[in-house]
Amino acid sequence: GIKVLPLSFIFVGMIAFNNLCLKWVEVSFYNVARSLTIVFNVFLSRLILGSPTSVKTMACLALVIVGFFMGANGEVNFSFHGTVAGVCSSLFVSLNSIFTKKVLPAVDNDHWKLTF
Repeated sequence: GIKVLPLSFIFVGMIAFNNLCLKWVEVSFYNVARSLTIVFNVFLSRLILGSPTSVKTMACLALVIVGFFMGANGEVNFSFHGTVAGVCSSLFVSLNSIFTKKVLPAVDNDHWKLTF
């Protein structure tokens, strides 16, 4: 039970920041605000799980980051709070997938046990 507790807090953060992002930005900007999820996935997988990252992957992530800033710069109704919530949401979505992978051995690799 205690091994799964961090995943519960991460899940709550993910839901909270997703909702805050949707509250403060228009739906059209929501995907831009959340586009850094893949960047966080790669960096945090390397940091937490020790997964290797290729140079080509890093180059692609640089393009995603540039696209994020271009999208944020081009937003007519830009909301700093909404963008920060979107970045935090991306962080928590990534942490959720990484910690799910990390916690699965504690529940006999059965993802359905995480729902109860």
